Amino acid sequence: LMDALDPLSHPRGENEDEDEDPPTIPIFTRPKARGGVLPGGYHYFHAASPSPLQLFSQHKEDPHHGREIVTTAKGTNYTRLHVDIHDRIESITFCGNEPVAAPNLLCLLGLSQTYLNQLVRRYEQGIIDDLIGFFHEPWARALYHDRFVDFAAAVREEVRRCADVSHKLNELMDTEQSVDAKARQEILAQVLPETRHLVVDRLIQYLEAHGVGINVYHVPGRAEP
Repeated sequence: LMDALDPLSHPRGENEDEDEDPPTIPIFTRPKARGGVLPGGYHYFHAASPSPLQLFSQHKEDPHHGREIVTTAKGTNYTRLHVDIHDRIESITFCGNEPVAAPNLLCLLGLSQTYLNQLVRRYEQGIIDDLIGFFHEPWARALYHDRFVDFAAAVREEVRRCADVSHKLNELMDTEQSVDAKARQEILAQVLPETRHLVVDRLIQYLEAHGVGINVYHVPGRAEP
């Protein structure tokens, strides 16, 4: 039974082929989450994308850590987002006297912060003082739809096949350049209008196809309810 559950639990036998590839360690892609009610009635929730085990204090000192976005609404509801160097939501932590919609927060992990209504820019401008309230606003409803992940993946793959984006990606891989925030803005500035229109068209198609669940959005050409 142990061999079936954990093939790496014992060394390779003498009669086994040395050229045979060893069993691969599984790669986890789903987020890890935990939560509960703490003494005093405080609700705690934490979720993070799979990553190597590392203390937060050590992780924060890493030059490639990214940045933290923190709000404390009503003096008690503490929320922290970790945005990595690629602008993706790496982890979410909440502790407060009100419960949160955990399934919705899990949908945000791994997304670019630009999907979240320009989260970083709005936070830096002082517009966002309550992250949980921000994620409850109507604009975020599409992110929680069960088809959004498939939609985003399909659009991302289609954009990668566009000539302008494909050329730039190949150029980066050939020169092994690192992509920081400044370089990312320069790349976006070189994206052709046709590619931008493609993304807008696909988004409108997505909203039209799922209008029953996310009809709070204005879609050009669609009659308003």
